[in-house]
Amino acid sequence: MELTTDQEQRRERLIGLILSAKTLPEIAQTRQMLQDWLAAHPDDLGITDGFDHLAMSRSLAENREAVQKLGA
Repeated sequence: MELTTDQEQRRERLIGLILSAKTLPEIAQTRQMLQDWLAAHPDDLGITDGFDHLAMSRSLAENREAVQKLGA
């Protein structure tokens, strides 16, 4: 898969967002961005692991919210 310099930079930013998304809204927005990226670059199979990472992040965020609600 060959990307332009601009596409490579956008891909790197997306990876950064995948790794840093912590809240449910951030995770949802990043998941949509990942879906959009894959729609435009279906041969970029290396980035599909981002879905697993976001799923784990979502689980952690849901648990954090549940604990916060219990403490409130």
